[in-house]
Amino acid sequence: MLAIKAIGAHTKNRGIAKQPTMKSAHSNVVKIIGRGSPYLDEVKALWRKHADTLGFFPDGAFEEYAAKKQIVVAVDSSGIFIGYLLFRITPSRNDASIVHLCVDQNNQRQGIAALLVKELIQHTKILRGIGLRCRRDFHASKLWPRLGFVAVSDKTGKSSSGSTLTLWWYGHNHPDLLSLAQEKELEQKLKVVIDANVFFDLKNKSNEESMALVADWLGDSIAICITDEMLNEINRSQNGQERTAGRNFASQFFTLPCNQDDFDITFALLRKHLPASPSDQDVSDFSQLAKAISVHAEFFVTRDDAVLSCSDKLYNEFGISVLRPADLIIEIDSLCREREYQPARLAGTLYEISKVQSKQESLLVNTFRNQSNGEKQTNLKDQLRQLLSTPHETECLVAWTHEKKPIGLIAYSRVGADILEVHLLRAISSHPLSASIIRYLISLTVKKALSKQCQIIQVSDSHLDEKTKEALSEDHFVLTNGIWSKLSLPFHSEKSVVLARLGELGKNHPHLERRCKDFLDIFSDPNVCNDLSIIWKIEDALWPVKITDSNIPCFIVPIQPQWALHLFDEHLANRDIFGAKIDLGFNREGVYYRAKINSSGLSAPARILWYVSQDKRHPESGCIRAHSRLDEVLLGTPKSLYRQFRRFGIYDWKDVFAKAQNNLDKQIMALRFCKTEMLDTTYTYDEIIQLLAEVGIKTQLQSPCQIPANIFFSIASPTQH
Repeated sequence: MLAIKAIGAHTKNRGIAKQPTMKSAHSNVVKIIGRGSPYLDEVKALWRKHADTLGFFPDGAFEEYAAKKQIVVAVDSSGIFIGYLLFRITPSRNDASIVHLCVDQNNQRQGIAALLVKELIQHTKILRGIGLRCRRDFHASKLWPRLGFVAVSDKTGKSSSGSTLTLWWYGHNHPDLLSLAQEKELEQKLKVVIDANVFFDLKNKSNEESMALVADWLGDSIAICITDEMLNEINRSQNGQERTAGRNFASQFFTLPCNQDDFDITFALLRKHLPASPSDQDVSDFSQLAKAISVHAEFFVTRDDAVLSCSDKLYNEFGISVLRPADLIIEIDSLCREREYQPARLAGTLYEISKVQSKQESLLVNTFRNQSNGEKQTNLKDQLRQLLSTPHETECLVAWTHEKKPIGLIAYSRVGADILEVHLLRAISSHPLSASIIRYLISLTVKKALSKQCQIIQVSDSHLDEKTKEALSEDHFVLTNGIWSKLSLPFHSEKSVVLARLGELGKNHPHLERRCKDFLDIFSDPNVCNDLSIIWKIEDALWPVKITDSNIPCFIVPIQPQWALHLFDEHLANRDIFGAKIDLGFNREGVYYRAKINSSGLSAPARILWYVSQDKRHPESGCIRAHSRLDEVLLGTPKSLYRQFRRFGIYDWKDVFAKAQNNLDKQIMALRFCKTEMLDTTYTYDEIIQLLAEVGIKTQLQSPCQIPANIFFSIASPTQH
């Protein structure tokens, strides 16, 4: 039995339950001693004072532990001994065990025990973890969860009182085959952390809303997870059978291990969201949330009103979506999309994109080498050097965080007249925003191909991870002979011209012949090619092509300059003293809110021209500046729409609320658009009014206005008409 009873003896009447007072603890020093240390005799003397609690320990054993450097002592600023921790290491288990933890009676409630344990944690980081047993009825049992330990099991003690001992464990969370397999499985699903209330709902089958989370159809989309804090929640029960049942039930879920330092920092930031006079349960609930944030969970599911009331602030500050069980299920599709691409969080993470420098080779190789795919360090270094040796042909870019750490890597060059080849496409797979980073880099590549008038983009990187492959597939890349390829036709024209160009590309590039023929087969079917939804999908796959003789509706949509500059217009942003809210390059897609009235039948799919309303503060306003694909028009309450689209990071809640005239129940309209292109030539208000008057349309451009397709294309691509 591990003897932690010295804490119990000291605290049975006084207690150590309060948080360490770091002001007094700062003046104390902890260190590991050896056999010749002058403090060894004081360690023995303190043990003798409490031998009745600590139990028999031979004098020679202290010498042996000191020789092994397995005694930690605490001394005050004057060098006076005030406590010790004695531990042992079991090589066969690769872990450490706390044997004694004893603090001088005159130095209680100063955080000395915590300092001793933290020194042990630092000293044993290469081990699997640290274990100890402590009686449940000792006040010291309240100390361990505060230091990051979790209660994993119970055992009946050998004393005549029949007391129960709790096994506490502090894991260092080194990866092993089991954790790697779990990480692999979690990559493909939404990581949903449940709090204690929902956990016990599921265990006891006591709440219908929570029980919906375990419906069979959700299994392929979400992974219900718990943090190790759940074991401490279970340990609070005074019933031993309930604790055992709770631990058995917890074993059915993915447990996400948490770094204690990360938790401490996160919980300190969360304190401002706690109620004014938090109860123990409030602190516990926010501890669960802090652990979920610390392990980079994407969603936290709770029925606790105190936590839910902070959901918007928590998302903005930590990037975690806090939801009721019912809301998670209702919004599962949009949440899947939110997981894949979060420009708001990416903008807060990404600092700059710059050309790779030669001295950065080792850093980039160590950061982006795909070890799980068998990529060798020397091979990636040689490839990077070769790419850097042709700066006039190849562009190598690295994305950096605000902490000056590389987060993404891309290298591409033009091959012949038609092809933009991507040689490297990497992101840090373990980063919580890796999916967003990859999609951003792919977006940059497609825009680069457009600027170079390349009609084919191919990714030849042979060591892509699964998230990158998934993102490429979503962006209509297809895998052929180990190369991911995408067609990108940079023009607007009739179906016949598009057909002819596809035929040429298939003939000139045999590896794309099958892909081109797929599109040709669709166009050859008169029933299919006249289907609006299919034409819309074809244009998306071949973007930026637009088929001019289709029946896709076209609209002019007015937008105020302050929203245009944040959503898509970098020229307006440069004119504005504050600049755009986030880098416009992040916005592969966006959302624009407006009133429900006077929408002129606005619906999706549609093409939209953006008319930036006249504003004297913005000299470049009062004209049409861009066009986009309108993918969706939604009606809803401000709260529901904001939660669905807050990942874009342009609108704050107060902005959306204002659109509803500060009425939570008033419906407003959200326009979800994508693939925005700036116009080379802008059309002023007077030019637009005259152009529309010629076809019998009268408007003041104060609300959406449907227009004929030929008007759209005469504005969107004047050089082609």
